[in-house]
Amino acid sequence: MNINAYYIKHGTPGLARLADAAQTKLSYLKQLIYSEKKSPSMKMAARLVKASNNELTLEGLANPVK
Repeated sequence: MNINAYYIKHGTPGLARLADAAQTKLSYLKQLIYSEKKSPSMKMAARLVKASNNELTLEGLANPVK
């Protein structure tokens, strides 16, 4: 799953929980959603996958569908 699909499924409250669990900011995750040129580092992508209990995938984070 990519970050856009995660946001549609969980909404802003779910995205905020993900940000807390991944030790990042909600604004950063929204940048990933709305910016076509922004993608997380491999280290951050791994933290996001772990924080989402594997709902997000490395492939989805590397190749987001806008």
